[in-house]
Amino acid sequence: MILVQLNEDGSLQGAKRMKNECDLMLKLVPVEPKEIPEIEQKNKKHYEPYNHRIYIDKARDAMSGVSIPIVFEKDTQVIREAQTIGTGWEEHGKEVWDDA
Repeated sequence: MILVQLNEDGSLQGAKRMKNECDLMLKLVPVEPKEIPEIEQKNKKHYEPYNHRIYIDKARDAMSGVSIPIVFEKDTQVIREAQTIGTGWEEHGKEVWDDA
């Protein structure tokens, strides 16, 4: 595991060789309120209010480009995954497949 510093634009500070050599690179990224609808649409889920995300920048054996919404409680220095919340329509809808 390597701890690195990121530039203001989110790029890797210093040598990029570390990124090339690693199998998994995660970024802890603050979330702006305007980004939340886009993240929820991509994940197809709604979440409790959250203020950060873990972004999978690189994964050799898994999918990259995935965001995991998290709640970072700065007062107690606790990080936890944001819980999904329902919209109220989950029980009423169902998927219909046409096998023809």
